[in-house]
Amino acid sequence: MACAFLVAVPVAVLSSMLDFSSIWVIGGGVATVSIYRRRIGVPPSGKMGWRIGALLGIFAGSLSTAFYSIKLLVERHMLHSSELDQQIHLFTQQFAEQVNKSDPQTAAAMAELNRFWLSPDGAAAIVLGGAAMTILFTILFAAAGGAIGARITTLGSTRARHSS
Repeated sequence: MACAFLVAVPVAVLSSMLDFSSIWVIGGGVATVSIYRRRIGVPPSGKMGWRIGALLGIFAGSLSTAFYSIKLLVERHMLHSSELDQQIHLFTQQFAEQVNKSDPQTAAAMAELNRFWLSPDGAAAIVLGGAAMTILFTILFAAAGGAIGARITTLGSTRARHSS
């Protein structure tokens, strides 16, 4: 658990500040398994690597969401930025345009749905849905990185045994 939390902090910072966040998370899973192997001395199985990576993903996803939330609060209330509002309005406009193109009969229903997405409750739903998806994919990518890391450490220990 300590290995996962140790790696989760830099992974969360890097993935919330820089692009290619999935690469940081997968690399973090590999690094966590590597640290785990050094501490324990035995290479973990693929299943154990998956679990270690998933634990990293839970920590990193939660921290990354917290960092992003703090960033949004600072932008919104201290810097008086309306970037998030503009993104939500753009999202709802694009959604409404796509639906109106596909079926004109649903235009009235879509207008009502569009009003919901533009309301404070709709904006909160969009942001919370985005945060949930971020955490889910962070867990999955970190778990995959952990499984890859377990495979890499197993290959290294197998080669060392064969060369001895």
